[in-house]
Amino acid sequence: MKVALQLYTVRDKVSRDYRYALRMVRESGYRFVEFAGHPFLTADVDELRVFLGQIDLKPISTHVSFDVIESNKRSTVFNYAYKLGLKYVVSEPDVRRINDLSLCV
Repeated sequence: MKVALQLYTVRDKVSRDYRYALRMVRESGYRFVEFAGHPFLTADVDELRVFLGQIDLKPISTHVSFDVIESNKRSTVFNYAYKLGLKYVVSEPDVRRINDLSLCV
């Protein structure tokens, strides 16, 4: 079974020094990660991809706000995810804003 660490769980460390934090994630035994915030979209995608390859850490997915998916930043998110080699982009709508269950399908 493959287990990935969602980087949100170590967001404080990632926000201070994402390279160090990602090295520590890899050294603790994780081989896969899901981004949730920095460095996704904030670091140069090519540099991030190379760095992840150097430390043998594979990004699987990213978690982004549904507002971003609905905004004009959608293509930026998907292009960045594609260049990083992500398999999934995960999001959830704000259920308080859903007034029609057909939107959930």
